[in-house]
Amino acid sequence: MDSVLNYNRDPDFESAQKRGVRIPARWRVVVIGAGQKRAGRSVNVAPSGVALHCEHTLPIGWSGDVFLEVPSQTPAAQGGMPLVLRFPAKVAYAVHDSASRCFRIGMQFADVDKDTEAKLIDELIKRYPSQARSLR
Repeated sequence: MDSVLNYNRDPDFESAQKRGVRIPARWRVVVIGAGQKRAGRSVNVAPSGVALHCEHTLPIGWSGDVFLEVPSQTPAAQGGMPLVLRFPAKVAYAVHDSASRCFRIGMQFADVDKDTEAKLIDELIKRYPSQARSLR
């Protein structure tokens, strides 16, 4: 499996970013760019990127925008609205996940504005306090 991941990994992908804290948040994701649109679900989320499951793959190095839908903690009937965060990103790796029967795509965030990053970190800490406390 390592040889597949190494073969399909962007050579510019920094392994130090992969070692950061990743939170197992299962949120809806849409990736848009270069005339392509892919919908999926996050496997894990970090301030530096997201791993997602998607029915269709994207080429290594492909750039676009990742829209991450953070579900509201208040029910919709009580006025709760999801928070949608936009991150410019690049595909760091793509591999077929046979157990999930879809592609696992690693997106590395690029040039994220500080407000968006702070909102993501705040949401991760609120929802996963024991795992995300080291993000601050």
